[in-house]
Amino acid sequence: MQRLLHSLLFLCCSVAFAQRPAPTIQENAGQHGNRFFVEYKVSGHAKTDTVSRVSKRFRDMLLNGEIERADLPGTDLCLRKSRVSGLALHTKPGRSYKAGDVIAYAFVKKYDTGYFSSDYEETQFGAFVNDAQTPNARCEKVADGILLIATAPIPPNTEIACSYRQFLALFPGDPTVGLFIVPKY
Repeated sequence: MQRLLHSLLFLCCSVAFAQRPAPTIQENAGQHGNRFFVEYKVSGHAKTDTVSRVSKRFRDMLLNGEIERADLPGTDLCLRKSRVSGLALHTKPGRSYKAGDVIAYAFVKKYDTGYFSSDYEETQFGAFVNDAQTPNARCEKVADGILLIATAPIPPNTEIACSYRQFLALFPGDPTVGLFIVPKY
């Protein structure tokens, strides 16, 4: 059963990350209870990406050690247990980033109300980035979302972390951002 579940997940992820033409942001509505993820197609910054949120069951499999890592198809990223807290985004073995490289969308912009809590939807990439005193990535607002960008070379098998304080500074005067992002450092 475990192998079947694992195989189905990677088959679904492979389909989800295939490059397809898409509007700026399009949510794939489906039966979320029967799916491993909810996917969003985002286009605009250099290429079209499909980002998704990983299911609770899959997170539990990683945390319980049923699987060591989960490669995110179509990216240089994977999910692993974090040394800081829970699960975290890591570079895949043999993959790295240079300072200034775009890693992924941390959030996609869905609306334009002026409030973080209403306007942005967190991606699986953003959901698995921890706060760090010495981050190796930063967040940058762009028209269709918030990008995660390397601030230093990130070698293979390395956890990607950012400064939550830097993230909060992207939204001065917006009280809703502090409801979701709480700095540890």
